[in-house]
Amino acid sequence: MSEFVLRSDAVEVAGVITTAWIDEFGAGLPGPGTWHLVIQLVPGDPLLVAADGKVNPFGWLQCQVTPVAPYRNEPNAGRLLGQILGQKVRLGGSWGDVTEAGASLATLISPIAWILVDRGITPIVEEHGFSQVVMDADLFAFSDDTPLVFGVAPPPHHQEDRHIEVAVPFPFRPQANATPVFAECVDRDDMELVLLGIRTVSAPDFPLHTDRQHSMTVAANPTGDTLQVTVDTGTPADGQGFFYAKLALTYDEAFEKMCDPDMCLADPNRSCQATGDQRLSYVWPQMSSALSGDLLLGPAGGSGVLGRLLGALVGPQFYDHMVMFVEDDGRSVRHCTASDERIAKEAYYTATVTVKTPFGDTSKKLPLAGIRGDVVRFAWPGSITQTLGEVCVTGHNRLNPQFGFAALYPEVVAGEAASPPLLWQLSPAERAKRTSFHDPEAVGTAKRDHDSGSRATYALTKLQKDPAFLPRSTRTQAGRSDGSGRSW
Repeated sequence: MSEFVLRSDAVEVAGVITTAWIDEFGAGLPGPGTWHLVIQLVPGDPLLVAADGKVNPFGWLQCQVTPVAPYRNEPNAGRLLGQILGQKVRLGGSWGDVTEAGASLATLISPIAWILVDRGITPIVEEHGFSQVVMDADLFAFSDDTPLVFGVAPPPHHQEDRHIEVAVPFPFRPQANATPVFAECVDRDDMELVLLGIRTVSAPDFPLHTDRQHSMTVAANPTGDTLQVTVDTGTPADGQGFFYAKLALTYDEAFEKMCDPDMCLADPNRSCQATGDQRLSYVWPQMSSALSGDLLLGPAGGSGVLGRLLGALVGPQFYDHMVMFVEDDGRSVRHCTASDERIAKEAYYTATVTVKTPFGDTSKKLPLAGIRGDVVRFAWPGSITQTLGEVCVTGHNRLNPQFGFAALYPEVVAGEAASPPLLWQLSPAERAKRTSFHDPEAVGTAKRDHDSGSRATYALTKLQKDPAFLPRSTRTQAGRSDGSGRSW
């Protein structure tokens, strides 16, 4: 029987989670509901080397913890582990060797004390038109609750109240007078489902606080600001032992007093004046020489319907989309387009096939008779306005309110009127939802049928930001009447 030999009681490691799984009930040791994470480390990392010199294969370090119920069991476990899989993380815990009959098998972290999931830095357009960057991170903290097995020693700190201190870095400071701010995101999708009558009882996915106490404090530092998070998990015996939060970190700036020299001011009594201050900012695509009425032709992609169609012609056509600049800012464009993803959506298939089985009937919509005619004929959304950054990079919708979240979910906006959230204060998924294109028909279906799965949002990027230049052979036309022999 294998055993765990502790070598260091508090290590911290960083890498990518390559795989994860959960021990089922009755599966044996180390116990039902145990989370297993495999983190990819750089070859040669000392945490991969056992006391007798044996090295973990493939640079993998297994880490494990048994959270308190109900988070260690389905459906919570699969949902929470899904938030971690494939992500960059930092985690801390007790490290040692797994041995059997005196021989080392591998190194292991058991139990995990905390996990910080690095969601990276996202540039967004703040409500006053300035770009700001947001650092998103998820934080877990655990009290290990591994079930006791006769003859097997429990892991270190078993069922203890763990004291966790984690520093979460802020993104870069945009300007000297910017103030670091943070928000703990709340599950606004859960609020939306309750408000629309789709869900009768609130069941938020985050935050999940069953800890004894926690605090969050900004620590300003010339070399980089951090959010200092302290968690005392509490004990399973007291019904505590778990902490999960989604955090958003950015900087507060006086956007309402700042001046963008590329935009005309509506107030004739004001003008932009140079102050000598500098601000680091994400720069969105712009064609400074373009004027209103100019046309921009974009290359075809290999995955879109038109791109595949035009690429199959003899000879192939290399362009499939055009936009018109509608302002003299080099950014604002208008174009007529369709969502290929919406056209292919199962909801718009015209035939339903039902299969009878001994266990009951099952039905599925199939395009046996094609796709609903109006969906193809009046392809949605039609004529829309976007910026170059949206049409090339993000696919966001900030300029077409008829397809926006606020217009189609007025109940939700009204419910938030007392304290409306800023965009950066939302979780990444909610942020994406509120800046996407919403299908009005799908919204109506979701509200009518109380079906959250009917909701549909889309990102529309119709110009490639990285055009692919295809090699073409040069040949000479034979027998030209002008005798020039020019290449074509």
